[in-house]
Amino acid sequence: MAWDWCFLFVASNWEKIGDIFRIILLAGSTVRIHYAGYYLRYENQKYPKLGFALIFLSALFFGASLFLIAQIYNINANNSTLVLVWLLGVSPLI
Repeated sequence: MAWDWCFLFVASNWEKIGDIFRIILLAGSTVRIHYAGYYLRYENQKYPKLGFALIFLSALFFGASLFLIAQIYNINANNSTLVLVWLLGVSPLI
């Protein structure tokens, strides 16, 4: 329940947050989700399905972060290069 307020706080103040902090927030959340998935799937090995789901979620977060960072710097989001970078970025997970 406490996380709901945190997400709402960040979402409502997204325009007031600085660009560098936004990028750190996006990249940090992607890395944390990926590490949690890696830990649960390969190191702990008690919850392999949850670990796989978190690794998949981190691939989606990587794409979302990529497009949000492109939006921050006014890069054309209709450019297919972003999708190519996304696919190349998550290809080691395959």
